[in-house]
Amino acid sequence: MMRTFGTFVFAAAMASPALAATVTQAQPLTVLGDVPVRCKMSPPQASDGGSNTSFSQNGAGGEIDFTNFVDPVTGKLAASSAQIAFPIICTGAQTLTVTTQNGGLTNTNVTSPSGGFAARADYTLSASWASTVQSLQTVGSSASLDLSQSAPQSGQLVLNFTLAPGNQPLEAGSYDDAIVVQLNTAQ
Repeated sequence: MMRTFGTFVFAAAMASPALAATVTQAQPLTVLGDVPVRCKMSPPQASDGGSNTSFSQNGAGGEIDFTNFVDPVTGKLAASSAQIAFPIICTGAQTLTVTTQNGGLTNTNVTSPSGGFAARADYTLSASWASTVQSLQTVGSSASLDLSQSAPQSGQLVLNFTLAPGNQPLEAGSYDDAIVVQLNTAQ
């Protein structure tokens, strides 16, 4: 009989933890992420809306070439336009400037044009970014457009380049300007 009692006590001891109160423990698991302020500008691409121009990418930039820079009969500047788009994404505030270095298409081989001829072709440059639109008319010196934003933005910076027909014939030579788009995260 003692043997049965020992088994009974053992069985009771085994059953006792099942009847005890349940203890709940909570251990939080924190999930963290961090998005740094970064900006990325993809290479430019031609958009619809250009006339008398062609666009080609070269490395991270591009080149606008004129189909007919001057009228072959009068030697005067031919009307031209181009629309170029830069895909951009910025996760925070950014500074964005568009600068024309020469302030117009300048013939670098001519110091002073001959009587009745021009050695510079001025143009209109407008830029649109994040609902901000600015424009300038070149006048022979470097000029900038400031399209900086204080909040994250994603979309396309669109540049419109317009060359009006000229009033004077242009002197022979190569005409050029550099339009520089500079994007940085705001400090």
